[in-house]
Amino acid sequence: MSPSRPRAFALLLASLVSLAALPGCGDDPLPPRSDAGDVPGDAVVEADFPDHTLARLDSVADFERIAVEAYGLSTAKFIITAFGDPENRGGRFYDGRFYTLHDQWYWFRLLNGARVPGDFVEPVRGLRFATVDAITAWARTQPLLPLDLAFYGDRLYSNRFYDFSFGAARRYGLATLIRVPPRGGSPERWAFELEYGDQLWHPELVVFFDALRARLPSDIARELRFLVRSPEQETLAARMEQDHLPYWDRILRYRDIVVPGAREVYSGGIAAGPLRVIRQGQSYGSIAPTDIVVMESTPDYLPNLSGLITASPQTPLAHINLLARNRGIPNVHVAGVLEDPLLRQLERGYAPVLLFAEAPGRAVIAPITDEQYRRYRSLIERPVRLVSTPPVDAMPYVLGLSGRPLDDTTALASTIGGKCAGMIALLHEPGLQLPDAPRSITVRAYVEHLRPLRERIAAALDSEAFGADARVRRIVLEGEALYRVRAPQPAEIAFVEAFLRDHPASDPLGSLARAGGIRGVVEAQRIAPSTLAQIEGSLRTAFGALAVTQGVRFRSSSNVEDIEGFNGAGLYESFTGFLDAAAQPRASDREKTVERSILRVWGSFWSFEAFEERRAERIDHLSAAMAVLSHPRFDDALERATGVCTFTVQPPNSPDAERLEVNVQVGDGSVANPDPTVFPEVVRLARARGGEALRIERVRRASGAPDRDLLSDEVLRRLFADTGAVTRRWLDRENATRPEARRARTLTLDFEFHDMLEGWPAMREGAPRPARLVLKQARTLEPAPRVATEESAGWAVPRDVLARARRVSTETCSGEVATGVTLTTTTLRVLTEPSITPDVGYGTEPLDASITVSARGTVSALGWPADATYSVDHTGMSAAREGAARVYAVAAGAPAREGYELLRHEADGTVTLRRGERSVSARLTCMEELRFATPRDYLLGLVPP
Repeated sequence: MSPSRPRAFALLLASLVSLAALPGCGDDPLPPRSDAGDVPGDAVVEADFPDHTLARLDSVADFERIAVEAYGLSTAKFIITAFGDPENRGGRFYDGRFYTLHDQWYWFRLLNGARVPGDFVEPVRGLRFATVDAITAWARTQPLLPLDLAFYGDRLYSNRFYDFSFGAARRYGLATLIRVPPRGGSPERWAFELEYGDQLWHPELVVFFDALRARLPSDIARELRFLVRSPEQETLAARMEQDHLPYWDRILRYRDIVVPGAREVYSGGIAAGPLRVIRQGQSYGSIAPTDIVVMESTPDYLPNLSGLITASPQTPLAHINLLARNRGIPNVHVAGVLEDPLLRQLERGYAPVLLFAEAPGRAVIAPITDEQYRRYRSLIERPVRLVSTPPVDAMPYVLGLSGRPLDDTTALASTIGGKCAGMIALLHEPGLQLPDAPRSITVRAYVEHLRPLRERIAAALDSEAFGADARVRRIVLEGEALYRVRAPQPAEIAFVEAFLRDHPASDPLGSLARAGGIRGVVEAQRIAPSTLAQIEGSLRTAFGALAVTQGVRFRSSSNVEDIEGFNGAGLYESFTGFLDAAAQPRASDREKTVERSILRVWGSFWSFEAFEERRAERIDHLSAAMAVLSHPRFDDALERATGVCTFTVQPPNSPDAERLEVNVQVGDGSVANPDPTVFPEVVRLARARGGEALRIERVRRASGAPDRDLLSDEVLRRLFADTGAVTRRWLDRENATRPEARRARTLTLDFEFHDMLEGWPAMREGAPRPARLVLKQARTLEPAPRVATEESAGWAVPRDVLARARRVSTETCSGEVATGVTLTTTTLRVLTEPSITPDVGYGTEPLDASITVSARGTVSALGWPADATYSVDHTGMSAAREGAARVYAVAAGAPAREGYELLRHEADGTVTLRRGERSVSARLTCMEELRFATPRDYLLGLVPP
């Protein structure tokens, strides 16, 4: 939005002195230099607070110390403070190694108790942060953020800062100083660019020129140019040139610095989609999320798209560049892309293309067929996952978990949820210290509780408005009142008001929003009295020996957590209740009834964060249900330490057989959801393959106990033994029903534990319970198989390999081995993704999972019968590389050994089979058929050389 006339007139008057001094711009005098402290706006920046900025640059070396260099450009962000007040106007150059976005300086100062020059907003007292990342990490843990801060995706953002950076209310001027190196015969150039959305007037541009030139070395200031970014800025530049307004000859456009044919990669990756071209001035409304978009200019706003190509270069820290990196989409500059005749042809047909970007400058734009694009989309688009919740009418409301057969765990998980199923696994390991008498409140009570609400909830979930906007989902899930608290910015309040106008109380979305959201409705409805009586009676029986003041912890245990490929860790909430809440000495505890605690756990199923995670996994929300795990509360005052650990049975390619990583905090400090300013103790333990000795590596002590170890070596060894026994038993149970060739060789379990002092839990009578380390949870971290079809169910591929597969193919080689006799070999081959830990070792050299050798006719040289077929999988053979050849030796006892003992496959297709002293060779023709690929791997196979 352009400034108002009074505002623009004031700026014009404030700039008259500068304008009068500029009769011609080629040899215009430089504005007076500004030293730190010379101007009130600069003096406000306290000398004792290191905010990682400079008031001026005295040399090119100063610029180089703070600049970010990438893609052939060097850039440093700059801010003008008190923009409309010449007497107090200041300016700061940002250290690009410390800040990436303009508003970060603003809230970094305020959250460290320092004022912002040119602004009246009060800083936040009592906090101290060393870095921007530390603030972001801290902010994620806060239920309510100070100032006007809010998260937009992963970005911590101040709306107020940007509200005062443009238009009539401008207090700040945002710019980026750019050094363009000599290229294509052009000399080195210095320029500044503004935000894409800055629709400024000419007097404001003069302020930018003067403020920057006053703070730059004279040799840079004399060469400084304005680099145009947007159509509105181009209109201003054209008028300046036409009317010879001050600085009219200091205009630079991206086409002036582009080298024809140049390609720069800002965000690497690969994607495919229909090609859409957006030329200057065209609307983004036609862009679809699947599009590969070519833009003539570089905007500040990144629409929802699959890949971006700009005809103009981007600066390293341009918002669009950072957003693309955060989203993980390829983003490149290709000079002259709009003149490419092939691109024009593809544009006319809205044809699918592939975009492959690889730093520093490889950018491939290639057409693909409609069939290839359909297959790519089929790999991306996953079906909705239905959770199997069994009929509940005959189900008990509460189940004791002790004594349950371990083999029943999988079947019971849909009734008692993931946490409760993990507790059964812990209960089956002798000698473990566990919570007393754990009980599961089954999904029956939740399912019955939801029945009168299902139709109302389903109507909301099916609404187009609900699916289209995350803000609507948050309002409907958690209520408009909580939304106002969490997002108090004026723009967000206006959004809520507009939503309520569009959705009155009679509307399904409007009624839920006004009632506290789906979560509020679930928590407000009372549990059926007969149901609550059965639950409370069972809990009193289980926990009757506990002291009246001993709280019971009610923990979420949904049947959609800890399922294959989705553990749902940290999504739901747990609450403390008391069997006799009215008898509690503390007034706040008297509200913590069993009913209230259960309702709050159930309500957490409908939190915005939990819903969005399930939505991303395509899980049907109403098919799932919430059970509750209950056991004595871990009292904060009695916790010596609390921690999490992961135990891994390592795959065969690892030098270690088993590893344990432990993170532990002092007292009741959380490790699962930690305060980012408090660091846990970190210890790693490992046992080498074939060895007995245990290595203990103490990586770091806890920040709360820098002079001591929280867990002794003896405790760590016991923890290794206990968690290892549970993990190995878990792996054996999962493998018991699998054929040998499909059995997993690795498994990682995640455990939570508390190191408790004497006296936990508090008992009605008897001696205090001894101090001990108590395991409270076990869950698998193993990913789900990436391919799960009827065909893949028959593949002789280990389950852990299939979970990490990025490409599965069959190589079929066929040819004559003798006159009229055809030999065929078929090899099932799997490549895995090394980044999925633990790496199972097939990232470069594939696992040849199975080989089938068949003949049409009689291979008499090997003594085979007519039309013989011999198959062997990886458990019955060893594979090795001898140069470019692959050699397979069939193990003794494998059925295929009746046909051959060794198969040698040369790179040119020559196959040699040996059986005792006999052998046969033939040159075969080979073809590969893709059976599965991740979307990325599939597209990589289409990239032209």
